Amino acid sequence: MTTLAPWLLLILYIVLGLANITRGVLSFRMGPVLAPAAPSLDLSVLGGIYIGWGVALVGIGIGCFRRASARSGWVLGASAVVYQLTVWTIRLVGDRSTHARGLWGRDLVLTILFLGMVFALTALSASRATAPRRVNRES
Repeated sequence: MTTLAPWLLLILYIVLGLANITRGVLSFRMGPVLAPAAPSLDLSVLGGIYIGWGVALVGIGIGCFRRASARSGWVLGASAVVYQLTVWTIRLVGDRSTHARGLWGRDLVLTILFLGMVFALTALSASRATAPRRVNRES
């Protein structure tokens, strides 16, 4: 019986990874246009960070889906926390405008929702994987 939690984790990581790859590519393409209003960090550095995280998240999602082991939960949880630390470091260092800083409350709520979703789905996957399987015996 296939559980839904591993599929949702895979989809979450792939969507988040593809979004980061898109964000990274766009930062390279839009860099010259946004040069006057660029954040404190160079857009090519940000693009590289986002592309790196995008590839990593897609790889982690697929790898943990294929090898459902006890360590998969730790990898998923740790990667989600380190990803959010990276994003918040970029926000703290790179946000210069008052508008960007005004969105920190919303971003904090989204961070909590993302981490909660990852940990809930990871716990659900782990509990289903370790639960004893019921054998249907017909006599």
